[in-house]
Amino acid sequence: MNPTIAIFGCDADAGLKRAFQELAEVLQLRPEFSAAGNLNELAGTVSVLNSAESPAAVPKFQFIRGNNSQTDSTAAVIEFSAHLILPAFLRGRKIVLGKESGWQFLDDPKLGEVAASINGRPIWRIAGESSRVVWSVSTPPPRLSAGEHLSQFFNGETFLPLLPLYLFLRGLSPESRWQAPQLRACLVVDDPNLHARTYGHVDYQSLATLAREKKFHAAMATIPLDAWWTNSEAVRIFRENPRTLSLLVHGNDHLHGELARSCHNGERNALVLESLKRIESLEQRTAIRVDRVMAPPHGVCAPEMFAVLRAGGYEGMTTNRWSLWKHNPAAQLPACSGLHPADLLGGLPVLNRFRFKSSICHGETVMAAVLRQPVIPYGHHQDFAGGMAHFHAAVDTVNSLGNVRWMSLREILETNFEHQIERDTFRVRMFSRRIKFTPPAGITAVQIESTRDAGELPKKFELISPQGKTAIFIGEPAAIPTGAELEMREIAAAPESRLARPAYKSTFVRLRRLVLETRDRLRI
Repeated sequence: MNPTIAIFGCDADAGLKRAFQELAEVLQLRPEFSAAGNLNELAGTVSVLNSAESPAAVPKFQFIRGNNSQTDSTAAVIEFSAHLILPAFLRGRKIVLGKESGWQFLDDPKLGEVAASINGRPIWRIAGESSRVVWSVSTPPPRLSAGEHLSQFFNGETFLPLLPLYLFLRGLSPESRWQAPQLRACLVVDDPNLHARTYGHVDYQSLATLAREKKFHAAMATIPLDAWWTNSEAVRIFRENPRTLSLLVHGNDHLHGELARSCHNGERNALVLESLKRIESLEQRTAIRVDRVMAPPHGVCAPEMFAVLRAGGYEGMTTNRWSLWKHNPAAQLPACSGLHPADLLGGLPVLNRFRFKSSICHGETVMAAVLRQPVIPYGHHQDFAGGMAHFHAAVDTVNSLGNVRWMSLREILETNFEHQIERDTFRVRMFSRRIKFTPPAGITAVQIESTRDAGELPKKFELISPQGKTAIFIGEPAAIPTGAELEMREIAAAPESRLARPAYKSTFVRLRRLVLETRDRLRI
């Protein structure tokens, strides 16, 4: 049975109750909204805004009203202390939250050591330790309306009301036993192609050199329509720098909202397979691997397209949460959308990304680390103009998180899983269609676990080892050889046959793309 958390003070507030219920679901906790039962058998308690304090000798979290409310609209800067209960990458960090007012402060030192402050005034304190620890926070918890998701409050600008509560509950949750992969990152640039060694303000050779110096990986989201021709110098740069440069897919024709159009599945299938045919031609002529990861033009994708992309052979997608929400109503998303290493939509892993030129890039980077998600800043060639200040700041912020592995999006998906060891069994939760791993010594079996609150996985997978291929099913252990690198991948159905595309449309899109590329190269 999941650990029980008693929650006091929100019985009459449906929005608060809904927020606690969803957070408990993602953390595998059982919320109890009454004081009935043996309080000493609880894992912890949460009290909302000066509600009755629990007498239980368990970890406590309390939202309390502070004093000396700040009413001006100066820029709010949150600064985290060096308290050891905080994740290492939060300690000593400052994040600008923007201009807000109404902050309340916890000036009473009896509430414990300062964990975080706003403009030098405490808003979060922690007292005691272990089972006697008490977290006090003055920022009120979020209220969740019907159809909203918690991830809407867990972005680079509005994370503060939810962050302390999330960290407190995660520490009490069985989720803490699941080990996440090392922090991983990839910087994505939309639109570039291999028609020259530069694309607008992006110079591939300079970028590869800079990537080695600053330690980052840059992936160009290239448009399949542009695969008809390549420049030998551009090809050479990518072939010689696979650790710092890579390619992924950016739509097909790069028409506005082309993956979000209302059409039948035959047309969607034709679009997906044409994009793959163009990319395969590029790979054959250049010997450069293109990651089967889709970055939708303008970030938008219809709900029906996820399954079609998966059936066509795409490994995943990357888009920002706001674009995802635009064409995918909350009811069609997993209950805990945005709180796992990836959402599984139509069986396709969807990775969150965010603009590196955005004012909230710093906060987005840190929240991705908190949620143990890949860190994927993205931009366009124009964002490299004028000294590249935003670009440098984004890379430096990612590297400040600590031991970060920069890699391609294909490699991110190959490592996008959580695991825990139970006796001689390596238990895995996959947030990808295919993963690679080497189990520790002494492990003789592997078992895939459900990821139901992030989206459904297929029931059947294939385990590939030096001994061959073996079918493996969710929830059933399978024997594995010791000391060998293993691969697990889903067994997918073959895609439908391709449909023809109207010739007039092909001519139109080629002319349109030529105009847009000329604009980019002239840096207009």
